[in-house]
Amino acid sequence: SVFIARRGPVVLEPAAWGELSSLAAAWRAADEAERLGAQIVHYDAIGVGASVKGAWESGERRLLFQTNGVKWGDPPTGLKWPNGKTSAEMFVNLRAELWWIMRTRFEKTYQVVTEGAPFPPDELISIPNSPELIAQLSMPLMHSTSSGKLQLESKDDMKKRGVKSPDYGDALAYSFAPGKKKFRVI
Repeated sequence: SVFIARRGPVVLEPAAWGELSSLAAAWRAADEAERLGAQIVHYDAIGVGASVKGAWESGERRLLFQTNGVKWGDPPTGLKWPNGKTSAEMFVNLRAELWWIMRTRFEKTYQVVTEGAPFPPDELISIPNSPELIAQLSMPLMHSTSSGKLQLESKDDMKKRGVKSPDYGDALAYSFAPGKKKFRVI
């Protein structure tokens, strides 16, 4: 289990814990979110992460943040990109879109640092010196499908290449998931 928080473009040090039950992991994430004063927590709403919602809804404790279950396989958002295309036209699913959003933030940050490009801070990203996070951001491959849409390599395909699940990278991508507010292009 990996928990990554951010304040705007500034990503905080990841919190990770090993073999906890789903219930214990859900409450540890809630504790961490409340300690940091999080307003919203985006979480994996499928697979093992599906039990997070149940834990939080059935718990006697009132959460001090909003929750947003994210499903990687959901369709992309209605976001419109600078090239005039929508996310639905560009990406196979929400997972590909969220990883591409991170890529775009890194690209803009690089341009600000190296060229003095005038992007607003809320379109950038600053990550901590976390070896696990840094390594995992380059693990999944992106490819175009026969229909021309971008797709992130599946975890099964990564496993076939001998690459483990990019839990830190996925946690960072979740932190950029659309919440209750309108999602805008960066």
